Amino acid sequence: MALFDSPKNIDFHIRSGDYFAMLATIMGFLEEALDTCVGEHGGNDRQRALAREVRHDLRYVQANYEIIPRKPEDIQLVRSKGNILR
Repeated sequence: MALFDSPKNIDFHIRSGDYFAMLATIMGFLEEALDTCVGEHGGNDRQRALAREVRHDLRYVQANYEIIPRKPEDIQLVRSKGNILR
């Protein structure tokens, strides 16, 4: 069952079983961007550490869990806000 209110790329990654790995990759890009900001603007070590922790947490979840769909009566409507990466 496809979620009618989610972006197609999310459904694809959930069905492929790599959604958390994809999020960890994106978090890695954000971590690299924060590292770049450190050199240019002083940056924030706490933000970088948080990005690193979230990336590691996502890798852990990817390695140990899978996403399974809820029962149809438990599904909640979430309005799509579009792809934030575009």
